[in-house]
Amino acid sequence: MRRRALISAALTLPVVILAMGGHMIPAFHHWIMATIGTQTSWLIQFALTAAVLAGPGRVFLRIGLPALARMAPEMNSLVALGSLAAFGYSTLATFAPTLLPATARDVYYEAAATIVTLILVGRWLEARAKGRAGEAIRRLVGLRPATARVDRGGETVELPVEELAPGDIVLLAPASGSPSMAS
Repeated sequence: MRRRALISAALTLPVVILAMGGHMIPAFHHWIMATIGTQTSWLIQFALTAAVLAGPGRVFLRIGLPALARMAPEMNSLVALGSLAAFGYSTLATFAPTLLPATARDVYYEAAATIVTLILVGRWLEARAKGRAGEAIRRLVGLRPATARVDRGGETVELPVEELAPGDIVLLAPASGSPSMAS
């Protein structure tokens, strides 16, 4: 999960910089236009976004599109549909711009790549958090004592935890864990 998210982020970052850098730093836009031009910028964005969708993002296409075809869409379907719509429209604007009105010839490669990247990063963080929670639970279970002190008719007896029975009165020392937890 981590590897896919990092590869996707590495491929998406240049796309976002090419697409949005000029909005943040106008001189960057002028520099891009003077050096590589709009069409080359779009071709670079196309190639990098295609790599995101075909590489790390293929999981959304492989799972989401069949779910959509079965009329049972889910999260992967939404990611696939959104990223493919942005990619498809942008591809049309890049390679067949005359099919679109002159005022609608923009590309949205950064949207397609960013959708995939953010979902992958979110899933990676979620998996990491689940792993840490599972480890914390295992450590807590490991804190459970092997024996318990039980009051049996006014006498304190130390027993293995497995021998505890309902109704036993377990004696706990201050700040000690309960031997009967999670058993």
